[in-house]
Amino acid sequence: MLKRKIVFFTKYSDKGPSSRYRSYQYFSFFQEEFTIICHPLFNDKYVTGYFNNQRRDYIALIKAYISRIYFVLKYLRSKELLFIEYELLPYFPPIFEFLLHRFKTKVILDFDDAIFHNYDLHPSIFVRKLFSKKIGYISSMADIVITGSPYLTAYLQKFNNNIFEIPTSVLLKKYVDFSGVTSNSNIYIGWLGSRSTSSNILMLRDVITSMETEAPGVFFKFMGVDPDIVEEFKSKNVIFEQWSERNELSFLASLDLGIMPLHDTPFNRGKCGFKLIQYMAMGKPTISTPLAANIKISRGEKNMFATTDQDWLKCFVNFISNREFFRSVGSRNRAIISSYYSVESNAMIYINLFKNISNVRN
Repeated sequence: MLKRKIVFFTKYSDKGPSSRYRSYQYFSFFQEEFTIICHPLFNDKYVTGYFNNQRRDYIALIKAYISRIYFVLKYLRSKELLFIEYELLPYFPPIFEFLLHRFKTKVILDFDDAIFHNYDLHPSIFVRKLFSKKIGYISSMADIVITGSPYLTAYLQKFNNNIFEIPTSVLLKKYVDFSGVTSNSNIYIGWLGSRSTSSNILMLRDVITSMETEAPGVFFKFMGVDPDIVEEFKSKNVIFEQWSERNELSFLASLDLGIMPLHDTPFNRGKCGFKLIQYMAMGKPTISTPLAANIKISRGEKNMFATTDQDWLKCFVNFISNREFFRSVGSRNRAIISSYYSVESNAMIYINLFKNISNVRN
């Protein structure tokens, strides 16, 4: 019996973190049931340049759009299932989403960021006028919409009745349980992120400076920070590491506590709390800003939440004073990830959606 084909229209190649975690890491699980075809919008070269802040290659961008249009038209009359990350073409009218709907092509849309705010909160009135309703419109035409956080679910369920919240997950077998392992005399508090999110750690500058004198054995390790903001941290208790996929897991293993500070902005409210998921997969306790996704991920356990400088300082002191207790929190965190936020546990949810989509009506 021939396997049904699922065509993934990802935004990036597997070098793009969002596409890698939302799509590519599931392929080996899906291939047992389906034939997987993937057409990324942006290839490896473009993705590498983008994440290294290189000058945008507009010729490559035009070629990417033309290629995407070609493949979309190819599947207009097909019976394949199309899985689309976000939208087919950013900053482009939803012509091709409309055509897929008109030709009754089965479509799943997947969102792990509040990209609708790229449009409705854009500084240009021209962009707001043209695209502020785009994401709602294309969501209304999809057979299924998958979201990665409560904020995204609340927004998109206004346009589609078939919403499934599946958080961005980790392949748990790659993450070793370090819940019972701590550093000897020093304490390492860490943040893992990217250039685009590293501005959030600036909110902790004063707290980190005060910790240098109040707790000299505590060090802050940051991986993936924008080099332009490194000089903002004058304290000697801050260690910066360049991000690499190869060193990411060893960095996480070296931490005693993982943190996720976030400015309370509309875009950040749509975040899926993936940093917390990575820390917790390693058996680490966490402190984060209490946004909806972060609270949900903790599942009522004893991870800490902080908003003000005073909150953060209080949480750090609490951790330092109760390390044995927080080792048990880390152990429970690992169990939470295994049950709710691992590829191993969530792959079957996707597979069942793919199998049952023929019965879905919006």
